[in-house]
Amino acid sequence: MVRKILGLFALSGLLVFGFSSCDSSGESSDAAIQYETRYDSLNAVIKDDPNNAALYAMRAEWRKDDEDQASAYSDLDRAMELDSLNDQYYLRKAEWLIEEKQFGKAKALLDDAIYKVPSSTGIMLKISEIYMWAGEYQKCINWANAALGFDAYNGQAYYLKGMAHKYSKDTVKAVSSFQTAVEQNPDHYEAYIQLGMLYAIENHPLAEAYFSNAIKVKPESVEALYAKGLFLQENEEAKKALDQYRRILELSPDHVSAWYNMGYVKLILEEELDSAQYFFEESLKRAPDYADAHYNLGYTMELKGEKEEALKKYREVLEMNPSHTLAAKGVNRLTGQ
Repeated sequence: MVRKILGLFALSGLLVFGFSSCDSSGESSDAAIQYETRYDSLNAVIKDDPNNAALYAMRAEWRKDDEDQASAYSDLDRAMELDSLNDQYYLRKAEWLIEEKQFGKAKALLDDAIYKVPSSTGIMLKISEIYMWAGEYQKCINWANAALGFDAYNGQAYYLKGMAHKYSKDTVKAVSSFQTAVEQNPDHYEAYIQLGMLYAIENHPLAEAYFSNAIKVKPESVEALYAKGLFLQENEEAKKALDQYRRILELSPDHVSAWYNMGYVKLILEEELDSAQYFFEESLKRAPDYADAHYNLGYTMELKGEKEEALKKYREVLEMNPSHTLAAKGVNRLTGQ
């Protein structure tokens, strides 16, 4: 019988298909045990090995996937009872509680857990993260520093410090912390995104490089591709911006902002009116109430000399949003008022 589990899912294949014994010829014996469900097989293993914490943790994950929350928590609690020094069980339960927005319970669990596993940087960082979302930024920094006391090269700790400094409006320290985060962990996607955003505010060319690094870490990140595209668009690098938006549409064909921004680039930066009209119309197919897309479609029509259609669009915009200043000006231009 299995006595050691290398990971929560190490037994999955064995449990799903049941157990069978083979004779010396390699053929299955008639004594093979077949189970109707994966739970039946796992329950049989737990019955034979009732003090194996990893087995309860595995069943907890299955139950969580099946939305049997109460049973999942019960199993994870049992895993913690059997192996109180395994910080992963505390962290997993805290993550579930946070998903359910039970932040107080998550914090209480971790406060208790850190006394049981006082050297767990994972628990320290999760507490730091909770303080960050709670807006207690100095406490966030304090717990991140506590984790760094055990692991001076922990990129996540520097990232959390960076977020605390960012929310505290200390941009210089935020940038420094995020830069240290990626120095310690060159694959820290979130830190690259934050650096890109902070440099983009200053219109600094390093923003593009940081967004590009984020894309290298997660090549299919629509978030990073869009952020890079928008930065390039704002710096009038039309072709490079369009490349980002096209890539987004390969990954997410109904990404409204990518369709809209391609129209904007074609209209404002490249002055290709037919292409601009196409992209605005595509964005409106996906978001019919997108007032700015209606306005820019109208403006494109106006530039093409299609004044009646343009006027109709401007009036549609004002029906959606009576305070849309540009649409009101468009009506005034075309009516001579």
